[in-house]
Amino acid sequence: MKKVSSHLNDDGLFSLWSNNPPDIYFVDLLKNVFEMARAEKVIFYNPILEEDCTQTIYIAKK
Repeated sequence: MKKVSSHLNDDGLFSLWSNNPPDIYFVDLLKNVFEMARAEKVIFYNPILEEDCTQTIYIAKK
């Protein structure tokens, strides 16, 4: 993550879309490198599976 952070401008944002529910361990990893980090759930109805699905967007600020 430090290498990713080094490519960002001051106050730059890192974001990542994940096909999985939030992972608190990944958020903790981000918090060790970035000033702020959080996970936002994205819940949507998947018509193929005919059920709600949860994915995640991770956002971190340098």
